[in-house]
Amino acid sequence: MSIVERIIKVPAEHEKNVFGQFDEYVKKIERTLNVTLISRDGSLRILGTEDNVDQTAKLLQELTELSERGNTITEQNVNYALSMAMERRSANLAELDADLICHTINGKPVKPKTAGQKAYVD
Repeated sequence: MSIVERIIKVPAEHEKNVFGQFDEYVKKIERTLNVTLISRDGSLRILGTEDNVDQTAKLLQELTELSERGNTITEQNVNYALSMAMERRSANLAELDADLICHTINGKPVKPKTAGQKAYVD
């Protein structure tokens, strides 16, 4: 079992949102997917087995895309993405975010949060 390294870009303005307060999301991803994440100068090094590094890179790219669309990343987003990664299924959080059901009276958008909810809405 060899260790591989991959470097991905996470824009500085989205790091706090994607990594969580005090890097709580990064720590959760490291524990769950058994990888090491090192952030420096706008790039993120992912160290681990090839399969785990691939999963982590996909997951972080999805969270970054969600953040770039103006969403606040929540622990629920991270947990859902991790559970999909553990099941070897693509979460595609950005696709879920594209569906808008309606707006609340306060103007907040109502969107499906899981693939099951998206299928139900469709």
